[in-house]
Amino acid sequence: LSLICKQEELLEVLTVEVDPKFHRQGIGSEMMKFAEVVAEREGKQQLRLVTNKRNIHAVSFFKQLGYKINK
Repeated sequence: LSLICKQEELLEVLTVEVDPKFHRQGIGSEMMKFAEVVAEREGKQQLRLVTNKRNIHAVSFFKQLGYKINK
């Protein structure tokens, strides 16, 4: 999990990587929950995820967590 504070109100998630041996065990979801906790603790109003829209697995994962995709 890589996070960066881009602006006063924004925390950006640059990477969420889980070893393929451990996929589908909730680890990625827990990392995103952690990112949300960090954002709240730091007073951030937004959490931005960065991924390639052609990465259908990542897009699907983030949508399942309730994030919306901006193009």
